[in-house]
Amino acid sequence: DHQVPMAALDATGNAEKLKDQGNKEFAQGRYTEAEAIYTEALTLDAGLTIEALWSNRAAARLKLGRPVEALADAEECIKVNPRFLKGYHRKALAHKALKDETAVYETYEAASRACVVDQWLDREKTAAKKNMLKAHGEKKPTSLESLVVSFKYLEDIWDRLSTLAYYWNSASPEERHVIFGRLLAIGGQPDKIRDYAVEDMKEMNPKNYEEMGKVKNSKWVGYFTGLGIGDKVLALEAMWNVTSAEEKDAIIKDLTHFCGPEDFNAEAQEQAGE
Repeated sequence: DHQVPMAALDATGNAEKLKDQGNKEFAQGRYTEAEAIYTEALTLDAGLTIEALWSNRAAARLKLGRPVEALADAEECIKVNPRFLKGYHRKALAHKALKDETAVYETYEAASRACVVDQWLDREKTAAKKNMLKAHGEKKPTSLESLVVSFKYLEDIWDRLSTLAYYWNSASPEERHVIFGRLLAIGGQPDKIRDYAVEDMKEMNPKNYEEMGKVKNSKWVGYFTGLGIGDKVLALEAMWNVTSAEEKDAIIKDLTHFCGPEDFNAEAQEQAGE
């Protein structure tokens, strides 16, 4: 039989004792002492204790107001054991301390895929999604990526469709012509744009969306309006790529109605149905 070296057993036992000692310090609110003890334990061959040590030191560092270091510890914990739920919880708390509500939600989403899902995890994920959506709605995007991420996590199809309509309406007819040409190209008809003049690029009527309570988010539209045409095309193409087949079909129908291309991208319609 394989024999575990005595030194390794001693190291593992010492690491376990240090972990218990650190836990006592933590319970007493002595986070600096706890963090130091967990750090010492991590220098040993901690065996099965290692994931708990990374998690516990992350918790201590969060209490000490050091979320960047806590995040690194939480990621090490998950690397050691991707099914250890506490690692994800520490990571989510670190992201929350860093005011990144999207990363908080994505961390709990990752946990739900990797770990055994229970009521606590479902509750945390639901709360995180609510906070993320609230944060997205309240702040102005700071990059193309954040604009697309905010769009991606909108709650339902009508939120996304109305947002795209407001972006379309905020663009000039010349910009819409370029955007429309890109959508035609995605659908396999890059030369079709020649059939349409700038004057054909009409606004979409937002009345139906407004009646459903889907009002324009002025911060998002304001950011989009300030982009150059190249970035507008990139943003809308990225948004197209994260829409569902049902949403793609609705977008095609809206553009067909407002811009008049009777045979608008048959290939895109096929893509929408995939």
